[in-house]
Amino acid sequence: MKLKTKLGILLISISSVMLYVGCSSSDSSTSAPEDLVANTLADLPNCTEKREGKTAVLLEDNSTYLCTEGKWTFVSAAINVVESLDDLLNCTSKIEGDSSYVSNENTVYLCISESWRELGEFGTVSDSLPNCTEKREGERVFLSEEHVTLICNANKWKRYDIFSAVEEEENSKPKSSSSENEWEDYEPVSSSSVKVSSSSTKVSSSSESDEKETFTDSRDGQTYKYVKIGDQVWMAENLNYETANSYCYNDSTANCKKYGRLYTWETALNVCPSGWHLPTDEEFETLRSNVGGSDVAGKMLKSTTGWYDYGNGVDKYGFNVLPAGFRDFNGIFYLAGKSADFWSATEDGESSAYRLRSDYDVETARLDYLNKAYATSVRCLRD
Repeated sequence: MKLKTKLGILLISISSVMLYVGCSSSDSSTSAPEDLVANTLADLPNCTEKREGKTAVLLEDNSTYLCTEGKWTFVSAAINVVESLDDLLNCTSKIEGDSSYVSNENTVYLCISESWRELGEFGTVSDSLPNCTEKREGERVFLSEEHVTLICNANKWKRYDIFSAVEEEENSKPKSSSSENEWEDYEPVSSSSVKVSSSSTKVSSSSESDEKETFTDSRDGQTYKYVKIGDQVWMAENLNYETANSYCYNDSTANCKKYGRLYTWETALNVCPSGWHLPTDEEFETLRSNVGGSDVAGKMLKSTTGWYDYGNGVDKYGFNVLPAGFRDFNGIFYLAGKSADFWSATEDGESSAYRLRSDYDVETARLDYLNKAYATSVRCLRD
């Protein structure tokens, strides 16, 4: 079998497909660049001038980062590479949701319901899409930059929901590609937000946030990034200050390092550092408006990696919402990888308060209420 090893993953560049194989054949004329490997982003060494242009692979999700201009910048998610369909692993529940790139077909497949399903021909960015013509009706393309599959339908590129298609198929109701309204309209994410030059290894970022700096919490010395969106200045990381009634997901310190801590509402009210505060529901509403409204706020604010089942966002503003899950009042933890909740300072009666919620399977960010005894993430807003 010619399945590549974990280090020989497919690194999906924004401008091209770069196959870095950990063990190249003896007759190869060029050798793969020497990548750094770390468990998490926090484990990477500093991005120094000496490391400029080097890439790093994170074992927690096989994502790829590039050292550029003094910081590690996200470049791509990763999927397995095989040469032909015969080389695919058996699609079992153990690898449910995994993707593979079949090189001799230039096609991406997804393991779902114990069967490999074709997502579409491999593409890179929306700017490179061909016109959706009658000749291409029903063709699918997998865009690596946005991690989304599109289908050519009624002269428009639309979002292809493979899970709905499989459900329809299993219910013996195949979804037709001929109806103009079968699929959700697709709005391209401009590739100007992250570009890789074909003649350089540097990544340039044109985030719409006005600033991206750091501050240090004087209480414990932890440093946090912050970002300006509109007139608001937000923490760009989940708070991780340890205090009473705060928890690590599944009581694992590694999850605190990855996601920050989870706080009950009473604790969250006063947990932000001096000069910062827990936002009200109105301030969250302002945030949603600043990024395009509630219908797209989840997509715009969610991190580009770490979400279950292709639920990653585009992190257009550097807010970097992580799927930290939550803890209920019985001490049971839920939905890490699938949801994110941020407490607001606004109550909804004696027992509940408002929170901002994002989920893996929708692009929205909704404001609703939650029991105050639950523990969720906290994002602080500068006074």
